[in-house]
Formats: sequence, structure tokens, C-alpha cells
Amino acid sequence: MTAISVVVNPTKFDDLDKAQGKLAELLKEFGVDDFNWVVTTAEDTGEGWTRREVADGAEMVLSWGGDGTVRAVAKGLMGSGIPMGILPGGTGNLIAKNLDLPDSLHGCVGVAMGGGSMTLDVNEVDLGDGAGYDSISLLMCGMGLDAAVIDSPERLKAWLGSMAYAAAAAKSLIGEAKPLTVVVDDELPRRVPARMALVGNVGRMQMGINVFDHVDPTDGELAVFVAKMRGIREAIDTGRHIVMGKTAEGKHRLQLSGKQVTFETTEDWPREVDGDLVDPGTFMGVRVVPGAITVRVR
Repeated sequence: MTAISVVVNPTKFDDLDKAQGKLAELLKEFGVDDFNWVVTTAEDTGEGWTRREVADGAEMVLSWGGDGTVRAVAKGLMGSGIPMGILPGGTGNLIAKNLDLPDSLHGCVGVAMGGGSMTLDVNEVDLGDGAGYDSISLLMCGMGLDAAVIDSPERLKAWLGSMAYAAAAAKSLIGEAKPLTVVVDDELPRRVPARMALVGNVGRMQMGINVFDHVDPTDGELAVFVAKMRGIREAIDTGRHIVMGKTAEGKHRLQLSGKQVTFETTEDWPREVDGDLVDPGTFMGVRVVPGAITVRVR
């Protein structure tokens, strides 16, 4: 029998004991009578626990929480070859959506226990704080407008839905576009006035929005998108193309790909990694690690 560890984020459940009992019932349907139950903490959101579980002989690790928990478990599994199963928890679950996983707990347990496996790239992120490439991104990360949207009040985002993007965009358009230097691999620097710079591992953002012309989490390449719009009219043009799914490079949009990219600005920009805000700053570096993790899929 496969040795299974479950890394669970307790903040996602009103009754953790009840959740554990429900999962135990579902796993028994697949012949699993026992599993290690690991509860994350503020000090260790999953990475350290996962490394210890692997060292102790875990043959599969199930991540049960939101996207942040999945990212922490994935970081702990990088390079190990031990597969990760993803169980739905929280509200975002964009990683699960991009992998076309079921919405239900029962369905995701079925995929973890009886589905297939695929290897996914992981993007390592350097925030320019001296820690090097210490963060990872499974979804997308970036600077500017996207982080400004995330920084808008939760109540506003819940109420407005996709309109939150328009609200944050309008706010960001006050004033001039800011200078951004983009360097992909060993290419010459590109210096452009910009509102947003994103690096994607998958394509689907909140509300189903996709800004990338081509993105594949298995191709060993970064997908890079830079919004160069200078004002309202150019922003409307860019937004219209994104909503219509016409994301190819245009006058106000830059689509790039490579193994490594850096963004640098002359003043602090808001920044985010997989939907989690990090401190504003003037730098972000991203590099791809091909096939770094194995994930259970349909």
C-alpha cells in the first residue's frame, strides 16, 4: 500500500476533525486504511513538513488547502519525484482549475489515487531581497497592475467580481506609465513604459482571464506578458483584446518567452506571487525549473 501523507491547512476548515474523518472515509474506498496527518502552522505552511514526510518514507503527499498550501507542498517536493495530489480547499484553487481537476473532494481523491501523473515546471522567483531564488510560482507572478488588483479590498473583489480588474486598472492609470526594463535570457534589455509585467506557468487567472498568447506548464519555457499601455485609450485596447482572447503581441502588449527573465523599475511597484502579495519593490527575477514536480491528474 502506498504510504500517504496529507498536509492540511487548518484555516480552511470550520471543523478539522470532521474534515479528517471525511477524508479517511474516502481514502478507505481506495484501500487506504492509514495515512499521516500533518497540520500546517504559521511558521511552516507546508514546505518543511513535506520535506520531513518525504524523508520519513512518504510515497505520495496530498495537499489540502488553497493555492498557497499547494505551492508550499510543491516546493517541499521539488526534485524528489514523489507525486503530489491536490485536494480542494479555500476559495481560489486556481492551480486545480488550470489542471482541470474535479471540484469535489471525492473527485480529487479519486484522481490522486487512480488518475495519471504529469511533471510540471516550477518557476523560481528572486525578489531582489538578498535571498536569491527563494520563492516559487506555479501559477503566475508579476509587478504592477495585477498586484494592484490583488491589493484591492476583499469585499470589493467579492462584490464586483471581474469588475475589480477594471476598478484597479482605472486607479493605476492615474499618472504616467512607469519605466520598466525587461531582460529575457541573454537578450539585450528592453526598456518600455509599462503598467504591468507578468510571468506565467499556466494561463488562467481569476475570472477566467488569460493574458498569455501561449503558456504550457510542461514546456520548460516562461511565458512573459508586458502591458505597455500609456493611458486610458491604450488600456481599453489592451483590455478589449484580453477579454476577447486576442492576447497576441500588439502595439500595447509584449509577449516573450525564455528560460529566465528579470524586471526592473525605477521606483517601487506592487508585486505578487501566485496571488499572494509580497512587499513592493523595484526588481523581480524568474527562472524556470523544467519538470520539477509530479502532480496527479485525470
